[in-house]
Amino acid sequence: MKFSAVLISWLLVVGFNAHGGISQGDLVGASVSIDSLRLLREQGDYAALRPLCLQYLNSLVAAENKAEVLYFMALTYQIGDASEGVLKTDSIIQLLNGMPEASVQKWASRSRALQASYHRRAGQMDESIKLCEEVIEDNKDSIANFMAIRNISITYRQLDKYDSALSYAFEAESLANLLGDKFRIHQATQNLVNLFSILGEYDKVIEGEIRLLKIATSLGNLSLVVTDQINLGSSYGTQNKPDSAIFYFNKAIAGARELGDIGSLSMALHNLGGLYKELHRYNEAIAVLNETLKYSKEAGQVPVTIRSLNFLAEAYLGVKSYGNAEKYTKEALMMAKERSMTFDMVLNYDLLSKIFEARGELKRAIEQLKIKHQLEDSLVNSAKFRAIEEIETKYENDRKNEEIRNLKQQTEIQMLQIQQQRLFLGLSIVLALFVAAVIYFVYRQRALKAQTNELITRQKLLRAQINPHFFFNALTTIQSHLHRERDIEASSEYLVGFSKLMRNTLEFSIEELISLEEEIEMVSAYMQLQEVRNNHKFETSITVGEEIDASELMLPPMLTQPFLENAVEHAFKNRQSKGLVAINYTVDGSRLMITIEDNGEGIAGDSEQNKNHKSRATGITEERTRLLMKTLKQEVSFSVDNKMNDEGKISGVRVKFRLPLLLSDDA
Repeated sequence: MKFSAVLISWLLVVGFNAHGGISQGDLVGASVSIDSLRLLREQGDYAALRPLCLQYLNSLVAAENKAEVLYFMALTYQIGDASEGVLKTDSIIQLLNGMPEASVQKWASRSRALQASYHRRAGQMDESIKLCEEVIEDNKDSIANFMAIRNISITYRQLDKYDSALSYAFEAESLANLLGDKFRIHQATQNLVNLFSILGEYDKVIEGEIRLLKIATSLGNLSLVVTDQINLGSSYGTQNKPDSAIFYFNKAIAGARELGDIGSLSMALHNLGGLYKELHRYNEAIAVLNETLKYSKEAGQVPVTIRSLNFLAEAYLGVKSYGNAEKYTKEALMMAKERSMTFDMVLNYDLLSKIFEARGELKRAIEQLKIKHQLEDSLVNSAKFRAIEEIETKYENDRKNEEIRNLKQQTEIQMLQIQQQRLFLGLSIVLALFVAAVIYFVYRQRALKAQTNELITRQKLLRAQINPHFFFNALTTIQSHLHRERDIEASSEYLVGFSKLMRNTLEFSIEELISLEEEIEMVSAYMQLQEVRNNHKFETSITVGEEIDASELMLPPMLTQPFLENAVEHAFKNRQSKGLVAINYTVDGSRLMITIEDNGEGIAGDSEQNKNHKSRATGITEERTRLLMKTLKQEVSFSVDNKMNDEGKISGVRVKFRLPLLLSDDA
């Protein structure tokens, strides 16, 4: 049997008729060029692409082209039900795996990465991540790897794991730039813009969306243009610019209708309907959201359907149509319960409470509020566990990356040694004395460089000893607050604050010098969290001399942190009145002076355990200052003493640092 006949048989039996939609009559034998298919694929015109792919597959062409067109066929299921895309892409993958040519395997890898995105759109997050990890591990195609890495980032974003999402997003951007693929660069940048939107950096978001829209327009890819218009409209809506938002939503709706892309159409309509609802244009919202539900259900977009039902119920509540409001709220609630979507359950129980209250059914309203509060508690606990999981994941990723860097350095050193040995063997006897002199010089320089690298490495290791304490104490602060705080928005702010603090700490821990401005920002954030954890038992004062430009002055990062931790943990244990930790930055001639003072028990009043803790902090700092003097070649010192009051009694601890005055231009 000819290859073409076998292929079409597979398509009919395994891939398409099995799930409905394509029959033998679709396979007409008109001639279609691979270039025309590639053009449609670049433009994102999947509605036109699918039937032409079938025509192409019915002809006798090279196996390589058939594999590419099978992948194009899988791409066309971005329009429609995501679950259908999973099934039909699986059939295509079976076909590709059955083809013996090695050159077709890249299309199989890309199809698997594409199938992972369909799993994600269908709400099957674990399956999506697992399949992407398999694609990356196989490492058969760079574009497939990019697709998988980007999809993992999007999946983590939809699971509210923003640190992991950002890590994979930057990795995808780096790979896209390495590939030099404008379309992939657009995809990677779009993902980063979406994350910036979640983090509230809206000015950057709008700038990025305008840039992305220009790229999509230049590519002639209407599907990308529609997506960018939806996102840009959403960003303008968030920035309270409704006219611009409505303009871009309507542009996206027109483009999606032209494409026949019901998924994008439902998203654009959903956003427009939600905006009308927020503007209290309830009748317009009701009309748009009813149309949204028609397309979101047809496209199998469960989250969009649930949120649109909630928006529609709110709009009906706005026009006092309580029966319809209750009907659509309960429908949304039922769908959310079936899929364990806790946040959407909270939204709809809250809306039911408002509906019953508007009707005067206060008992039923209170019942809904009780259920809402129970679910909010579970959301807070979930957020706490996600934060812990994010820290563990970040720590493990950093550890693995450090191991990879170390192995790479060892390999480079070994290769350099081998090259030098070959060079030495090739030198003539006549130049023996000259070679000996060169060897001595090279080894002397290497020894000096090795000593410098050793100092830098030991400083990083010392800072790495601080990081676990720093993270643990900060996380303890967040956990303590979450146990006490029932306001989800406030708790989320603390989690976001801690996430930013964690990222800054990890970033600064690998820097030799940072600006005083960055140091103060990190210290201030850390002490604010500690004040909350300790029920505001103490307060923090940070002062900077008028002669100091904090953005220009440089210093080693986290030098004061061990002593700040001592003050927080031990200074005020037995103090009844409010404590104070004062941090002062001044300039004395050519020296930067940092003073930390507390009004606690002092060194003599500490327990043996606390003295040991202070000794460890002092030991780490002494080692750091010793190494800093070698690398900076200037004096670095510190002292720890008790403060004495007028009566000669201990009134706290004073720590002084004396650092060289380093400016950013000198660093």
